[in-house]
Formats: sequence, structure tokens, C-alpha cells
Amino acid sequence: MKTSGFSLIEALVALVILGIALAAIVPGFIGYFNVNNNQEVRSQAVIAAQRVLEEKRTVDPNTMPRSGSDPAQTISAGGRTFTYVVTYREDATNSCTVSCRFVRVDIIYGGGVVYAAETAYTQLNAPVITP
Repeated sequence: MKTSGFSLIEALVALVILGIALAAIVPGFIGYFNVNNNQEVRSQAVIAAQRVLEEKRTVDPNTMPRSGSDPAQTISAGGRTFTYVVTYREDATNSCTVSCRFVRVDIIYGGGVVYAAETAYTQLNAPVITP
């Protein structure tokens, strides 16, 4: 007797094999998704830090505190909202002039710092042009 199609047992065996194959592949996709998402968050955090530092660049360094931190604030970049904290510190090497400030920006997302940038700000003096 010739029958067409699969028996119930053959179909169940095929589903078990498919399930085992998917169980091995799906964690790889989830891991790739997590890595990609973390990189996207970090890239957007870099953009947020650049915006904060550019804003600080317009401020006269003499008006910035020598130490301490500003209150936490929020900034949006790439559709995400980050919290940032600006910290000021003294120059431990004394290589900085009076009109120089060291500034650190910590970008926080999901309860942790995802990016931090630190730089020194100085006041630029315009060249004297004599006629």
C-alpha cells in the first residue's frame, strides 16, 4: 500500500530536529542584537558628550568652578535620553594656567556610565594685529 505524506512520528521527529537547530541558533542572534544595541547606545553617548563639551567651550574658563560637579542634567541624542554629569577638577601637575579648567563629562544610560570624556579648557587670546 502506497501512501503519500508523512506519518505523525516522522513529523514529530522533524519538529524536534528543527527545535534543536533553532535552540542552537537563536542565542547567537540575541547576542548579536545585544552587541549591536550596546554599540548604538555608545555611539549616541559620544554624540551627547560632544554636544555638552561644545556647549562648555563657549563658557569663559575663569567662570567655571575649580572643583566639584554640576547637578545631573539630561540630553537627547539619536532618540535616546541620557543623563550627564560635568565634573571639574584641579590641575595636579600645575601645568595649567589660571584661566584653565579640567572638565570631565560622564554620560549615563541605563544606570551606568556608558561614555566619559575629559579635556582641558583654556581661554584663547586673540593675536594682536598692528597696522
